[in-house]
Amino acid sequence: LHCVAAYIDNIIEGKCHIIFMREKRRPSKAYLTLEVVDDQVVQAKGFHNRDIMPDEALIIDRYNAYLRTRKAAA
Repeated sequence: LHCVAAYIDNIIEGKCHIIFMREKRRPSKAYLTLEVVDDQVVQAKGFHNRDIMPDEALIIDRYNAYLRTRKAAA
């Protein structure tokens, strides 16, 4: 059972979204799993629940900035 299954009720109720971030050069392989709540990444994990690396944190920061911009434009 994938650990994301623990979030199924929150996903169904619209309390969060789960996004699988993938590398463009290897789209079939999940890179990071992100939990998004209120247009903000609140949790990010790698394969086997590993913590994210500093370079991955920068990508997530950029994605959060994009989400804030999109929310402000709505």
